[in-house]
Amino acid sequence: MKAVVPDVLLLAAGESIRMGSHKALLRFDERNTFLEQCLEVFVAFGCENIVVVINESLSKNIKEVQLKIPENVVVCINKKPSAGRFSSVLTGLQQLKCNKPLFIHNVDNPFVSLNVLALLSSSFKEHDYAVPVYEEMGGHPLLVSASLAAMLKNEEDISINLKTYLKAYQKQAVNVTDRRVLANINDENDYLKWF
Repeated sequence: MKAVVPDVLLLAAGESIRMGSHKALLRFDERNTFLEQCLEVFVAFGCENIVVVINESLSKNIKEVQLKIPENVVVCINKKPSAGRFSSVLTGLQQLKCNKPLFIHNVDNPFVSLNVLALLSSSFKEHDYAVPVYEEMGGHPLLVSASLAAMLKNEEDISINLKTYLKAYQKQAVNVTDRRVLANINDENDYLKWF
């Protein structure tokens, strides 16, 4: 039986106030921005349904810089990004059927790797969600079950903290050797540390 390849929810609607510019458009390398790099890896993994949640300001910038957005990627706008991350999760989930497991990833960690995606997918069994863990610290992306994604989709309170919400569900820790799962690039110092 063919393994189910998860859907993807890529969150990029933050205001990037500490960075001073949109993190999605930061250079990963000479070829890709953070957003392009994340999309490239998820597409290479075989993910067919990918939703990127952005804010209106980033929407204008994406058109100006002509980013490479694969055809199977749906880009949607969170009209209330100041409400927080969960509002972006809910915005993105409305674009998905939620009938498959789902990677939830933040664009401020551009180091998503095929190895970590494969480990999460192959290890994921009966739990509600899985987290890559490096030296006892949880990182990204999350992998949530189809049933949990469907429950999230039906939530109405956009002020929910996702981390707190998930505490009510069964977590599977998946040990990885890639410390980059812990990266969280919020400001220029973080960027310089990793690049």
